[in-house]
Amino acid sequence: MTLTINEDRYYRTTLIAKVTTLPKGLKFFPAYLFDPLYPSARLCRKLYEDVRDGKVPSLRLVGTLSREGYVVV
Repeated sequence: MTLTINEDRYYRTTLIAKVTTLPKGLKFFPAYLFDPLYPSARLCRKLYEDVRDGKVPSLRLVGTLSREGYVVV
């Protein structure tokens, strides 16, 4: 998925940065990363694709779908 320049900036500097600070073993849903903002479907999809493809080594999918959550490894 291709993000706009602003989406990509937010994704890298905020979402991925937040993921790196999460404690190991934490299970969460994508909306947790956006708190207190409303989740962006496009950014959630990008996160899912990156985790599925192994581009975010500190996260694993709990199930086969993004809505089933993630776990920090």
